[in-house]
Amino acid sequence: MDKNIDIENTVINAIAHAAGTLPDGINSHTTLKDDLALDSLDIIEIAMNIEEQLRIFISDDTVDNWRTVENIINSVNELF
Repeated sequence: MDKNIDIENTVINAIAHAAGTLPDGINSHTTLKDDLALDSLDIIEIAMNIEEQLRIFISDDTVDNWRTVENIINSVNELF
């Protein structure tokens, strides 16, 4: 399986879990706060979930810049 597909699926599933929704309604343009009503604690939960699943470290500065699903996917891709 393609590394990018794995990252995208991991990110979307982590977001869906934090938002309490199904992954089907989440795409790269989905915004964390406006579309999913996630707060800063939810976003930290997403980061921790991604770190655990992909065995990586995501800095607080990186997480602070997350606004959309695409932001997260791009920042995680940069760590590989």
